[in-house]
Amino acid sequence: MYSSPPIPLPFIVPPVRRLTRWALLLASSLALCGCLGLKDHSHSSAVALSANQLETKISLADTRVSALSWPPEQWWQSFKDPQLEQLIEEALQKNPSLKIAEARVNKANAYVQSIQSISRSQIQVAGQITQERFSGKGSIPPPFAGSKNTAAGLQSNLNLDPDFWGKNLALYQSALDQSHAVQMDVLSAKLALCVQITGTYLQFAQAHQELDLARHSLILQQDILALSKARWEAGIDSELVLKPIESSIAQWRRQMAQYAQLIDLYAHQLAALVGVGPDRTANLKVPHLTFTTSLEIPSQIPAELLGRRPDILALRWRIEAAQNEVTAAKKLFYPNVNLNAFLGFQSIGLPGFLQNRSLTYGAGPAVTLPIFDGGRIRANLSDRQADLDIWVEQYNEAVINALREVVDQLSAFRHLTEAIKQLQVSYQATDATRHLAQIRFQEGIGNQLEVFNIQTQLLNQQFTQLELATQQAQLSVNLARALGGGFETNKAALVPQASSPSSP
Repeated sequence: MYSSPPIPLPFIVPPVRRLTRWALLLASSLALCGCLGLKDHSHSSAVALSANQLETKISLADTRVSALSWPPEQWWQSFKDPQLEQLIEEALQKNPSLKIAEARVNKANAYVQSIQSISRSQIQVAGQITQERFSGKGSIPPPFAGSKNTAAGLQSNLNLDPDFWGKNLALYQSALDQSHAVQMDVLSAKLALCVQITGTYLQFAQAHQELDLARHSLILQQDILALSKARWEAGIDSELVLKPIESSIAQWRRQMAQYAQLIDLYAHQLAALVGVGPDRTANLKVPHLTFTTSLEIPSQIPAELLGRRPDILALRWRIEAAQNEVTAAKKLFYPNVNLNAFLGFQSIGLPGFLQNRSLTYGAGPAVTLPIFDGGRIRANLSDRQADLDIWVEQYNEAVINALREVVDQLSAFRHLTEAIKQLQVSYQATDATRHLAQIRFQEGIGNQLEVFNIQTQLLNQQFTQLELATQQAQLSVNLARALGGGFETNKAALVPQASSPSSP
């Protein structure tokens, strides 16, 4: 059977090149029309704050400054408690919230790949074989018209978006920026989890110490009751003295039960934060924490704070993404150019289906320019610019709150340190009084009941000291979080290159 020679490729390519040149010429002409659509469009007015606009000299005037005072990456190790360190290490591996955040990173990366595929050549191959009766009055010529036969087709289609105006590139950059923002969200989630575990562990430790103090208070009240009964039996005191002491003993027993309940609740909360069952924390040891008594701040506040907070960096990335979304929205005013080509075989009847005479091919550009769209494209641009304004103002709000959080912790720590100092003075005075009362009792001048009453005052002051010390430790945790929790921009590649994100 005769078969025709294959058609050489040069006979196909030159027409494609000529059509492409015509498409470019037409697109360039129509692009001028797109520029007119942008001429009178309003721009975003929001501008991101810079560090130089936020004054903190007065607020931080009484705070010790050190260039090395940024919190370390594992800041919780300053408490020197191996049990706490183990819980945090385990939580970073098992906590479901972190796994959700990491899954969002995978989703964002997949979206980046899907956007990136838009600018790549799209090739599809389709084939079909159909047994049918052709119409006698249709487009099918004789002798096939009005007969039954097999229609066969095999065709490959090529579609290419040259992205002359950079719309697809802007969308890709936006998706990439969103992916970076989500990765910053993971770091923020890790920091928040470590802060939660440390804060709960501090309360867990406080409950243990309060239970111990309540136990000592109960024993002391029992000693007071025994002494008061002896004085009543000796006729020195009235029976009325005994009832308040018995009531106090019952109250301390109730307090001990409440502290024991708190210990269990905090243990269960720690297990949930770690991402395990309650049995994991059922037998935790009594914590032994080392508390800090002074705080220092880095000398580069507020300049470097903006690059040390993962949550702020996430907002900066979202501003970058929104800027690229605005760029892509502007490109919709320009003509859209696509290059299409196809190559395949079509035949009525299977004999000769894959021969050159069944070959079909074609190529050409497709150019579209929206002229009358009811304002859809302009509204879309306004929507993207409004999104950009929202992200910029959210960034500004986050920056202001970040500085407020630092100043709040330092101010609270300063006032709390003074309160602890005065409480220590009061405690020393009360302890000196107890010592004198003990001497008077030993010399037979005073009675032991006076010593017991002063010891009760000392125990009450120890409760207050414990509460203030825990608050002080919590403030140091909050300051570590406010300073970024050890995140360093020079160790992370995911930092926006722009020095100050702003709306165009």
